[in-house]
Amino acid sequence: MLQKPAKHNMELAGLFAPFSLLMGWMLWSFRKRHAHLLSLVLLLVLSGAAMMATGCSAGFSQSSAAPGTYALQVAGVGKNSNVTQYATITLTITK
Repeated sequence: MLQKPAKHNMELAGLFAPFSLLMGWMLWSFRKRHAHLLSLVLLLVLSGAAMMATGCSAGFSQSSAAPGTYALQVAGVGKNSNVTQYATITLTITK
């Protein structure tokens, strides 16, 4: 199921513009000696920013869930025991 990105995601993406400009300015002087490292860092930062900007609205909402039956798997981990338990819950949406 494809979902439209939420409007606040664009606002969140706009917050990364000043950070990107600052990082670009700081790393400009190191580009020749550390070109491979700079490329890796830039790739990681941009990937993280893209995930944070687009991944925040995933899931069901009242406006995006189509009628039907859904199977949801819930996992819980014990605080002291580290034992993981799984349960499957059936959700039926009628309207």
